[in-house]
Amino acid sequence: RRHRVKIAGATLTALSLFLVSCSQADEDSAADSASTTEATNTDSASGADSSSEDDATSWPRTVDSLVVNNGEVTGDTEEVELTEKPQKIVSTSVTLTGSLLAMDAPVQATGGAAAGGLADDEGFFLQWADAAKEKGVESLYNLEVDVEAIAAQEPDLIVVSASGQDSAVTDYDKLSAIGAPIMVVDYSDQDWTEVMSRLAEATGHEKETAEAIQEYEDRLEEVTKAIELPEQPTNFVMPLPGDRGLNFWSSESSQGQLLESVGFEVAVPADEIVDTSGPRGARKDVKTVVPENATQAVAGETVLTMSTTGDDPVEALKNNPLLANNPAIANDAIYLMSPELFRLDFYSAMTMLDELEKHFAK
Repeated sequence: RRHRVKIAGATLTALSLFLVSCSQADEDSAADSASTTEATNTDSASGADSSSEDDATSWPRTVDSLVVNNGEVTGDTEEVELTEKPQKIVSTSVTLTGSLLAMDAPVQATGGAAAGGLADDEGFFLQWADAAKEKGVESLYNLEVDVEAIAAQEPDLIVVSASGQDSAVTDYDKLSAIGAPIMVVDYSDQDWTEVMSRLAEATGHEKETAEAIQEYEDRLEEVTKAIELPEQPTNFVMPLPGDRGLNFWSSESSQGQLLESVGFEVAVPADEIVDTSGPRGARKDVKTVVPENATQAVAGETVLTMSTTGDDPVEALKNNPLLANNPAIANDAIYLMSPELFRLDFYSAMTMLDELEKHFAK
C-alpha cells in the first residue's frame, strides 16, 4: 500500500506539474500572440512612418515648374529634376521667401523688397524679418535682380516668382546659366498654403509644412468662433499713392480666401470697371480701379483697408469726395489693417487672423 501511495503521490505531482506547464504554455502562447500582434502593428506603423519618411527624403525627385520662354511665363509646366535635397536655396522672390522660412527650409539668400512700408532696411518683409535674421539669411538686392550675387551663393535650388514686382522671369536665361535647378511658381492664382505645399515638395520639408498649416488651421478655427461678422459684403481695398486709383483684393487672392474662410463675403468690382490696361490687368488676385470709378467699386457694407507707403488709407478713403455717401464710410465701418498683409504667407496670415479678432471680437 505504501508503494501505491508513492505511485499516486508521484502521479499527482506529475499531473500538477503537467497542469502548471500547460497553464504556463497557454500564458506564454497568449503573450507571444500579443507580442506578435504588437510587433506587427508596430512594424506596420513603423512601415507607414518609414514610408512617409521615404516620401519626404527620397531623391532624386521631379517637381513641376512654370515654363519661361524669352523672359515670359507661357502658362505651361515642365518637370525639373532635383538630384539631392536642397541645402543652399536662393529665393529671388521676397514673397516666396516667407513660405520657405516658415517650413524651415535652408534659405541661404533672398532678393528683397524696397525698404520702407512693408519691408525693413534689408528688404526683408516685416512679418518674417526676425526669422530671416535668426537663420542668417543674406539679402542680395532690392527688387533689381543681381544674377552675379545669386551665382556667388552657389545655390542648389533657385526659386522664382512668375508674377509681381519680385518676379525674376525676365532674367530666367541668365539664371539658368548658373547651372542650378530653377523652380518657377505663381503665387497670384493660389492660396499661400498651396504655394507652401508646392515649395515643400521641392525642398523635402513636407512635415514642417504640414505642421505650420495645421497651426494656422487651429488658429483659424479659434478666431472664427471668437468674432462676430460685421455687415456684409466686405471690400478689402488699398488706395494707390498719388490718387492713381484703388486696388482691391479679389476672392481669388490669398487675402480674399482667408476672409471667406472666416465667413466674410468679399465684394469685388465688376469686370466693366476694372482697369485691365495697367501692370496688374491680367491678374486675378488684384483688381485695379481708376479714381472716377471709386463710387461703384467700393460697394461693401464693410471696408478693410491698408497702405504700404506709410500714408493713412482710412483718411484717404474718408476724404475722397466721390465716397462721401458710401454706406461703409458714412457708418464708420472702415478698419485699418497692417501693411504686412500686402503679401500673405504663414507669418502674415497669422497676423491677419489676429487683426480680424481685434477688430471684430464678440
